Amino acid sequence: MKTLPSLRPGLGVAALAVCLPLLASCSDSAGGSGGTGGGERAAESPVPPAPVLKGRRLPVEDYMPSPWQIYQEGRARGVVINACLKRYGMTYSQEQTPFAGPRTLLERRYGEPNVAMARRYGYWMPGSDEQSSAEKTPGEAETRVLTGSVTSYRGKAVPHGGCAGEALQRLDGRPDVTPATYAQALKAANNMEMQSWEETRKAAAVKRAERRWATCMKARGHSFPADVFSAGDSLDSSDARSRPARGSKEIALAVADARCLNESGVVAAWYAGEVRYQKQAISGDRRKWTRIREQFRTHTANTREVLGVDGAGADQS
Repeated sequence: MKTLPSLRPGLGVAALAVCLPLLASCSDSAGGSGGTGGGERAAESPVPPAPVLKGRRLPVEDYMPSPWQIYQEGRARGVVINACLKRYGMTYSQEQTPFAGPRTLLERRYGEPNVAMARRYGYWMPGSDEQSSAEKTPGEAETRVLTGSVTSYRGKAVPHGGCAGEALQRLDGRPDVTPATYAQALKAANNMEMQSWEETRKAAAVKRAERRWATCMKARGHSFPADVFSAGDSLDSSDARSRPARGSKEIALAVADARCLNESGVVAAWYAGEVRYQKQAISGDRRKWTRIREQFRTHTANTREVLGVDGAGADQS
């Protein structure tokens, strides 16, 4: 199914927070972070961000994972789980769901302002029509060792929380951090991120820019309310199962949308408002946010180590 630009911020991280205490085969709907191993499919070469966002980051990105990082954490959990199960003569691996979400928190956060991306993909998110292999259901013995419902198996002690618990602890990597405390940290960052998106959108500057966007779209033959997500939301997603053909109506709409997003100043106004909001929120409780940042950095470093990739490979494309 196509991922339309109506994808709202925070969905992937919220899903990860729910998945943390569960089996590592849990998949998140936004970024496909689930799976217990298997190779990652080669991604298409990324398209550079729109000029207004090139080189930009949100303050909250220092405190929470991007959808791509969530996906990488899922891969890392699978690596640790399979190594753990191997100690008991078991294997449980499945091909990971192909990554099909935005790679950063800013990608498609305010719609798709990248004309080159719109011309290539329309509103389609690369990889979203790829299918993962059939999921393998673990057997009774694997489930017990995976979840830790038994304390030993064939004379060998099973770690607390099973192999899934061992994987989570391996990524936490600190005695003062548990899956529960990390989930709480993610929830705090995720809530602030969503609040900044919602509250900043109410600002007069953003509202004016959205009205300019609607006027710009109308001049190009597309009538929509002053809502930058209304164009993408108007598409029939039931037919959106593959990359749209070049020259299609969807491509034309997406290109007009991207141009109007840039011309109206929506992205610049919204981004500037969010940066102010997030900086203020973080400065209001520096001790809390310092603790969250350290937990996130530890998780990120451990994910890189488990996957055996360098920082750039773990975080971005």
